[in-house]
Amino acid sequence: MAILYSKIDLRNKHNTTIGVIFIIASIVFISGIIGYGTIQKTISATFLVIGFLFVNKIFDDEAWLVRTFVKLGDYSFSTYLSHIIIIGVFLHYFGNTLTALTEAGVLIGITVITYMISSLSFKWVENSKSVISLRDRIIATRKL
Repeated sequence: MAILYSKIDLRNKHNTTIGVIFIIASIVFISGIIGYGTIQKTISATFLVIGFLFVNKIFDDEAWLVRTFVKLGDYSFSTYLSHIIIIGVFLHYFGNTLTALTEAGVLIGITVITYMISSLSFKWVENSKSVISLRDRIIATRKL
């Protein structure tokens, strides 16, 4: 996928249209119109990523959406560590046989709580002065 993406000329004005089509297709696949299962979710996620890769050039680096995505990238390690625990808690309370509407609510809940935990973890653990100081001391020791 990365090789294919690197060969695409992103200055082409039709790429924005192609990206929007992929994003709309992603919404169609996740909506349940074509069915609702692992295949549809996988196709939807893939189309969403492809769509945003194509429309990337229309976003200004100072736009709120870009800043939000950068912030999510900063939180990604905390998200990686915490999301599985949060999903486990939701599975414990809601099970895994959900209707499409209930699953959408659970996904929104998981997303919001994961974001909140990740932002707190990033601020208080990853970027705390004591952790940064410890990291710097470990790096200095390794150079000896």
